[in-house]
Amino acid sequence: MRRTGSRPRAAMLAAVCLLSLSACSAASSSFLATPTPAGPAATATPVAEATPTPQPTPTPVPTPTPVPTPTPTPAIDYGAVCAGQGQASGPSYHGSSHPVMIMDMSNPDSPLVTGTVGPDGDIQLVVCVGASASVKVRDCGLYQLRGSKTKGHIYAYKQGRKLTVRAVQDGKALTSATLYGNAASCNQTFTVDVSQGPPWRMVGGDVTGAQITAYATSASKMKA
Repeated sequence: MRRTGSRPRAAMLAAVCLLSLSACSAASSSFLATPTPAGPAATATPVAEATPTPQPTPTPVPTPTPVPTPTPTPAIDYGAVCAGQGQASGPSYHGSSHPVMIMDMSNPDSPLVTGTVGPDGDIQLVVCVGASASVKVRDCGLYQLRGSKTKGHIYAYKQGRKLTVRAVQDGKALTSATLYGNAASCNQTFTVDVSQGPPWRMVGGDVTGAQITAYATSASKMKA
């Protein structure tokens, strides 16, 4: 007995496979594909850490010892000493031999140092020399101005200076004297300033530096 329907079923299956060949292949490939095993994981090579170079221990800088600022010694105003104003920072007047300064006080606003005498050291005494002053010595008589009928007396004068010795520390006056230069002579030939007379004046020489120095030297040897 012949089976019916057997061939047509096989043909139909073949047709189905032919129509779905690409799909069947793809499905078969997908189903049969074996996943490729992953390769071994890359191992990171550790980077060696740099060893820090040891730094030398800094040598401590010593703190400098502050140098004390010296207290300045006040300057001594010798002109003020001559005005009687003591200088507390000055040395005391002591002993029997003293350093002495000579100050010309002709202009009190501009005292002038003219010398020192005595031993070396801090000045203990100041010889203050005053301005020159004229002192009338004599009347030389009545004269008539040459070429004129003007007559008048001529007087002779000498110049003097007062010297005062003062202690630096307290400004105290210890001694004083007035020295004189040479007086004018009535027998000399002279010229007078007619705008200042009559009477007219003849004035002798001023006190010399040698006279002043000699006086200051004697003061340097006074016993305190």
